[in-house]
Amino acid sequence: SAAAKVSLLLLIPVTAFQSAFIPFIMAKYNEKNISITLNLLLKIYIYSIGFYLVIISALSNSLIDIFVSSKYSSTVNLVMPLSIALFLQSLGTFL
Repeated sequence: SAAAKVSLLLLIPVTAFQSAFIPFIMAKYNEKNISITLNLLLKIYIYSIGFYLVIISALSNSLIDIFVSSKYSSTVNLVMPLSIALFLQSLGTFL
């Protein structure tokens, strides 16, 4: 659906982060303060992706008009729940 296409915009920064996260952890796992670093990284990740999620949700009506057409504007209410689901699924990177 059109809402799914707009929600998938959230995967751009999520995929970029996930591709850089594992090599970073492999390089730093022997440090004794790795838990402090991981906690800071988790906070930065949650705030930045959360901000991006709010931006996508706020601009969802315009994004649907740009990517598909205005006849699908009734799906605008699905963008936020789908984006939140993708955000929560992306937190599995930290587990």
